[in-house]
Amino acid sequence: MMEGYGIKLEMFIDPNHPEHAKDPENIGLRHLALKVDSCENIKKNFDCGAIMEDWSGIKFCFTKDPDGVPIEFHE
Repeated sequence: MMEGYGIKLEMFIDPNHPEHAKDPENIGLRHLALKVDSCENIKKNFDCGAIMEDWSGIKFCFTKDPDGVPIEFHE
């Protein structure tokens, strides 16, 4: 995890993912998650699905970018 200027960046690498993808559609970003103050405010500005809660009570919702990549917003 990298931190600076009040921003945290955390990246995950799947050790079982093939080194070279056979299908070019499998290359690149697959999921982006952003921490937000309010999922309710995000839902007002983006086409998000239902606001859900995980097992610990943290709220989150999803939308997709123009390429169809899921974007997760969580409090």
